[in-house]
Amino acid sequence: MKKLLFILSICSFAGLSAFAQPGHREMSELEKNPEIRKKIESYRTAYFTEKLELTPQEAETFWPLFREMNQRKHKLKKTYKPKRRPADLTKATDAEIKSEIKQHFEFKQKALDLEKEYAYKFMEVLPAQKAAMLPMLEQEFKRTILREFRKRKGEDGPRRRSY
Repeated sequence: MKKLLFILSICSFAGLSAFAQPGHREMSELEKNPEIRKKIESYRTAYFTEKLELTPQEAETFWPLFREMNQRKHKLKKTYKPKRRPADLTKATDAEIKSEIKQHFEFKQKALDLEKEYAYKFMEVLPAQKAAMLPMLEQEFKRTILREFRKRKGEDGPRRRSY
């Protein structure tokens, strides 16, 4: 299993090297590249399968459900696109700002409802301990991918969000 993960990760990271190109325009075009997305998804599959120690029967029921959840998350995110950047808010009216805040919390509530729905669905196909590990593994996976992108761009070191 470790050899399989190693081979998949090497293949994945080889394809991800294209992200090292400078400029936001090129990066956004590469993000839409189905080949790179496919490699990331195969790496995600190997990563989750290894970390969760999924049996073949668990994997057979888990992965279709996981993909369904991700599709619904993506669709929800597409419906919520902030119209303004923080700098633009200084020019907005109170009514516009209130509308933006309301929309923001509606999105957050829908995302939470979706997360809750799938947590229960995952507990039907996986042991509760494995289902409980999913949110942590998703964050871990994202950090791993971002770390690899930064390495390839030559931006080593920890990154922090500025609020």
